[in-house]
Amino acid sequence: MLQRATTALLLATMVVAVGCSAHTHVVGSGAQEWRGQSERQWYFLAGLAPINDVDTEAMAEGIENYEITTEQTFVDGLIGVVTLGWVTARTVTVTK
Repeated sequence: MLQRATTALLLATMVVAVGCSAHTHVVGSGAQEWRGQSERQWYFLAGLAPINDVDTEAMAEGIENYEITTEQTFVDGLIGVVTLGWVTARTVTVTK
């Protein structure tokens, strides 16, 4: 019983901690209108092999000033926990 509780607590902690990581790149003067577009980037084997590419330049649609934020949301962390790390994801958002 104690082992199950410890495992559940560890998994819950991992899901919550993963949601805290984010990084923002500012291109030009940064976002001007706060319109955003998000796509999920998928990885296999805990991030060792990318499954798809996210084209941030196409998401920016030719605008010179924008921000790119890459983060692991709660859903992204949950995907990694449910698949035991075989498939992971991160969310890429371009804000114009």
